[in-house]
This record gives sequence, C-alpha cells and structure tokens, in this order.
Amino acid sequence: MVRHLVGVGILCSAMMAACSGTPTGGETGQGLSEADGVGEVSLPLTAEANGISYRLNTARFTISGAALGKKTKVVPPPADEPIHSEILPVGSYSILLEDGWVLESKDSAAKDAVFMPISASLVSPNPETFTITRDATTDAVFRFVSAAGVVSIGKGTVNIRIDVQDCKTYDSYTAALGSLTVDCLGTIGPDSYVIDAAGFLRRNFDGCPLDKSKLQSINDFLGLQYRKFLPIGQQCIAGRWAQWKAGFAASGISQCPVWKKEQVINDPNVDNISRFIPQLQKLPRQENGERPAFIQQLKNAAVFTVGFPQLPAPPKGCESPAACAAQCAGGFPGFVLRTVESSVLTDPAYWLLDNTFPTSTTDPFMQFGYFHPMSYFGPVPGVIAAHRNRATPVEGDSTVVENCSFFQDDVHYVIPLRLDCLDITDYTSCVSLCLP
Repeated sequence: MVRHLVGVGILCSAMMAACSGTPTGGETGQGLSEADGVGEVSLPLTAEANGISYRLNTARFTISGAALGKKTKVVPPPADEPIHSEILPVGSYSILLEDGWVLESKDSAAKDAVFMPISASLVSPNPETFTITRDATTDAVFRFVSAAGVVSIGKGTVNIRIDVQDCKTYDSYTAALGSLTVDCLGTIGPDSYVIDAAGFLRRNFDGCPLDKSKLQSINDFLGLQYRKFLPIGQQCIAGRWAQWKAGFAASGISQCPVWKKEQVINDPNVDNISRFIPQLQKLPRQENGERPAFIQQLKNAAVFTVGFPQLPAPPKGCESPAACAAQCAGGFPGFVLRTVESSVLTDPAYWLLDNTFPTSTTDPFMQFGYFHPMSYFGPVPGVIAAHRNRATPVEGDSTVVENCSFFQDDVHYVIPLRLDCLDITDYTSCVSLCLP
C-alpha cells in the first residue's frame, strides 16, 4: 500500500438559526424543535489525494449522548455522499463506527476505474467523543491505516481540507534497512524478518556473517517503529513489509538470490561532497514548495550482481536474477532502484550511511557550508532521522557533529544532529535526530 490514514471529520456548528430543523437519517432518539439549541454533525466520507479517490463504504455510525436520553441516533450514510449531515442538540456525545465498514480506493485519472476495497485498520479511538457548543465549531476524526499512505478527511468547516502524508517519506528508512540486510546476510527475502505479536518488524537472524558491524545499524533503524516522533513508523515499516509478504507467495519464487556488491558510486569523500556545498547554500530558507533535483544526488549508489550459484537457472517466477532480487526485496520499498539481467542498483541517502571518519577534518560532512538537507527531502517537513554515526562526535572533537536542515513554521533551519536512543541508559537502538 501505500499506507493511508483516512480521517472522517465530524464538524459541529452550533448556530441555531442556521442549524434548526428536524434531524434526518436513522433516528431512534427524540425529535428536535426549532426552539432547541442544536448543531450540525458532518460526516465527510470521501476524499481525493495524489490522484487517488477514497471512500468509506457500508459505514454505520451510532451517536449517543445525554441530550438524546437513553436512545441513540443511528447514521448509515451513503458511500458516494461527500458529506452527510445530521442535526443534534447542544451537548456532549460519543460516536461509534460499527463493524462492517470498508475502505475503498480508485485511480481518479483512469477512465474506467472502479472503487475496490483496500486493506485498512481503524487506529483512532472508537467510539470518538465530541461536544457541540453554541457559536463554536469542533471536529473529531476517525483514522484508518492502509498500506498506501495517510489521508485525513474532514478538517475544516465549509471547505473540507485534505491533509496527506503517505509512506513515501519512509522509503529512505526502508531502503537503508534493505541495504544493511544485504550487507549483513548477502541476501534478502521473506524469511529475513518476522512480525512479532505486537505487530512490529523484527529480524529473523542473530548475526551478520558478512559484516558484524551491520547488526547494530539494523537494530537502530528497526527502532524507528517505536519512536513517537514517527507516528506511523510501525505501519509504514512493519505494515508494508507484512502486506508485501502476504502477497509474495503468489510470485511462485521458492528461493531468493545471493547479492554481491561490485561497485560503489558517489562514495562520500571530501571531493564528492564539496561539489554540493554551493548548491546547498542556494537552497531557499523560506519554504517555496520546490525540491531541487540535486537533492536526489546526495546518495551513495551501489551496484550489485545477483544470482543463484547453486542453480542452473533462476527459479520459477523470476524473469531474471535481478527481477527475482527485486521481488525478494519488495518488503523494503525504495531499496531497489533499477534492475538489468543480473545487476541491481540501490542508493541509500548520505545521512543514513554508517560511515565513520577519524577526525572532523577527514569527515566530508563537516566541511564548512555542508549540511544534510533532510527537510528538503520529499514533502515538507522532510525526514528527521539519520544514522547514529552522523551525530556521534569524532575522536578529539567531542562537541562537533554534522549539521542538518530542520523545517518549522515555513522556514528551513540548519541545526546540529543529536543522538537519540530508545533507552537513555544504553545504546541498544539509537539514531541521529534532526530536531532542536
């Protein structure tokens, strides 16, 4: 999926003159007279974002509150109705989305596209509470998570605003996990990781036979699932991996290939990094919606040869060794960029690399004028997590760490990266954060 948070907004306007009248819908409560203080509950059930249309189908809401007495108001709005409105007396309420709802999506640009159900789960409180007061507007939101992204529906009063954040911003983290896994094991596939009882992604191996140092970095990035500053980290890392694995069996692939790194392109060194500094200095500090193309060059590309040393040909389900490798690595979106026969190209971002340097003068990321443009990477606010080594002071320079760009209030600020650990008493899982 791309993973989606769909919010069904409840907009409660309590102006009597505009909202007086008789309630509609599946009413099991008492009627309202024009003398009652009332408000309007709006249930936006559709949205469109990034060229995809969404709707909540077969929804059934049950509203209860003291103003309704012991009875309830049952609302079964039509799926194609953009906003369904109900009138309620002033007071406090809870609204329950009953079981049986279905989240659906379709490609808005496709002429013959039809709505199809997508996998989703409700992650906000159910029932949700809200209060209707005089001369005020309040809202509550039901949020659903699917594998495609995050779409909030129902923010606003007259014009419904849609706030979109999808899992694309997590691709850099999953790409780093894929790269580290291959460096660790020399392969990657559906058995490399498992989903634990709490729904988090965990490694299914105890060590790294090819490079022992990679195990710590893997633990570090898996820890992003638990971070409060990444509210959908679990869904975008574990959730997308689980959805990929659920469909992997249909590929027919019985064995995943072996990976061998053949070439590293754009390796971080003083010469390579220095050529980006003039362009970084020209980045607008005030947000203008533009993302300069050179930002995508701040990556360490790697070319791998993949194959099946013990097999005479790729197994069933593979058009080529590289195509098979891409399918086996599909649980980590953003990892595999291109495939050609037996070659695979990957490119983790500079700030996610585990490179270490002996002194600040040899660290190419500490050159005057350089910073990791993390807030410019993808939609604002960009990304905020980097490898722990990016904020680990070099020997002899305990107060000097690498810089990054952080976005706040329409402005990009250059600040030092700082080390953040899940447990401050040890370093079991740590990352660098681009946060004040």
